[in-house]
Amino acid sequence: MDAEQGETCQDSRHFKHSLYQVGVGLAIMPVSLLPRRAQQHFKSAGQEFTRGVAKIARGFADELDEIGNAEK
Repeated sequence: MDAEQGETCQDSRHFKHSLYQVGVGLAIMPVSLLPRRAQQHFKSAGQEFTRGVAKIARGFADELDEIGNAEK
């Protein structure tokens, strides 16, 4: 029974990963139709956006830490 559950869990993870890869592929498909230079600009813009979101999240977390430390 445990072996079957483990196999089912592994199959489920593989299926979810496959669905994720298909979604990413569909999302990126229009970008792949662009000229190489435009693709590079698009990739750079995406990286900058991700860095910006991470900075905002980090700043928010730091503020929450400060609030939590001030209450002690």
